[in-house]
Amino acid sequence: MQSGDTDAKLAAQDSTIVGLSTANGLAAGNVANIWINAKNASNVAFAKLESVTATITGAGTLGANATVASAIAAGRSLLINPLTDYIAVFPDGNSGTGTITFTGATSGVALGTKTVTFSGITLVKFAAPTIAATDSTVINATGANTTTVSVLAQDASSNLVSGLAAGTDMYAFSSDTAVATVAYSTYSATTGYAFTVTGVAVGTTNISFGNASTLAASTIKSTSVSVRVGSATPSNVTVTTDKATYAPGEKITMTVTILDSTGKAVTGLNTYANIFSSTGVTANMTLASGTLPTTPVTDYSSTTNTKTYTVYAPVTGGKLTFSWTGGTALATANQVAKTLDVTVADSGAAALAAVTALATTVASLRTLIVTLTNLVLKIQKKVKA
Repeated sequence: MQSGDTDAKLAAQDSTIVGLSTANGLAAGNVANIWINAKNASNVAFAKLESVTATITGAGTLGANATVASAIAAGRSLLINPLTDYIAVFPDGNSGTGTITFTGATSGVALGTKTVTFSGITLVKFAAPTIAATDSTVINATGANTTTVSVLAQDASSNLVSGLAAGTDMYAFSSDTAVATVAYSTYSATTGYAFTVTGVAVGTTNISFGNASTLAASTIKSTSVSVRVGSATPSNVTVTTDKATYAPGEKITMTVTILDSTGKAVTGLNTYANIFSSTGVTANMTLASGTLPTTPVTDYSSTTNTKTYTVYAPVTGGKLTFSWTGGTALATANQVAKTLDVTVADSGAAALAAVTALATTVASLRTLIVTLTNLVLKIQKKVKA
């Protein structure tokens, strides 16, 4: 299936198709063309095939012709010669998804389905703006100072509205352009209209969308998404673990977060030197495996603005203490020694505690049985009397 009329039996493209819902049943109005390429288990094309019924449900209508780009809209269910006919998909004025189902006309065997999305043409609302997981809500004022905010424009039925012109039909706004600016980037049928946010100075701004040149004048508005422009200058560092108690040998995820002078995560660099003293982070017990943080901190994530390490708890129980001293890159007040304590459960002690608890339970049951036995004996004596 292809959008447009490129031929080569339409095998080069088989992806999501999105077209405007404006009704157009002429040959030039099709949004997709489909070719049925039937093959056996050995990937050999059949020389003969039964006729195929092509049916579309939802939005859209169909046409068929032996010449690509020559079909006109003919109906919602057509009998197709799969050896000669191209199937064309046309908009019928309705937005939403059109699902085309192919069935053997004689055998009734379901051969497959294709879907086409028809986007609306009238903007009624915006979905909540999003920032992809591969991007970050925190950017820098220089260097790595951009992120992407996307928004879906929708019609009254929440179907996608495509074809809008940024700066004419829709606008993006930064609540504080002294912190970050926003400009149109590209369009995606999946995520909608993408805008690039560029950091200018440290601070926080809210990105939103509307249908007029100012947010105040817009009658259709989106909610906002917050973008923080941070600093790349370290002032402090925190070290945390994902749990407080671990079993012997259990995986420990340690997270290092480098903070700026405002206590927010730094951003913008891949490597931060002299975050720790030359000894890095140390442990008072021998770890089962893994490497603790050292200085410099490398591969610092520009998405999470943290660095994670994986180590494994000692095989014996006890109090595990991680220790470090702030390095010279930090503010002088933070170049001090710190510790983090976690507990490695003693498996032997745990087993002993379990045995002790079981013994206590058994003793309680024994006492109860003796009491019940004595009660039964008393009842028997009264009955005999």
